[in-house]
Amino acid sequence: MTLSARLAAASLLAVLIASPPGAAAEPQPPAQEPAAVAAELGRLNATLQRIAGLLERQLQGQRLDLMLKRVEVASRQVDSLEGELGRLQSNRTSLADEHFGMRSRLETLGTEVELSEPASLPVYEAMVRQIEEGLKHMETRISEMDARILEVENQLVRRRGDHQALQDRLDRELDGLR
Repeated sequence: MTLSARLAAASLLAVLIASPPGAAAEPQPPAQEPAAVAAELGRLNATLQRIAGLLERQLQGQRLDLMLKRVEVASRQVDSLEGELGRLQSNRTSLADEHFGMRSRLETLGTEVELSEPASLPVYEAMVRQIEEGLKHMETRISEMDARILEVENQLVRRRGDHQALQDRLDRELDGLR
């Protein structure tokens, strides 16, 4: 036994010896009839059951509130992805239209080159090269945009599935309350 443990034991022994007899004992409640005790215990049990029921309903309400918030967050994510997808598709359409316009301009230049004077050929050739470079750049941008659109569409499918699963779970919980 360590020195501190010995000192603690000696202190406790000194307090017990110095205190008057019966001072450490707790006062005893007055004796009650067994029927009164049983009735009191029954009332306490009923009160505790009501408290437990109220706590359970409160917990259920909190669970439903949390589930509803999760559905709302999932819904906002779906809305955000739908908006992004719409913007991407609109931009892609604009690029495709611009690409078509440049391709048409290139065909028109081809016809003009055939009808033009040989002296103006270098000017037309420079214009054709510039349009072709623009078309290549635009095709790269369209390809990148197509990849991003596909990525967002896949995310959207997953988020819609998550949202629907959360909504179904919330509906089942609410149906269980009825």
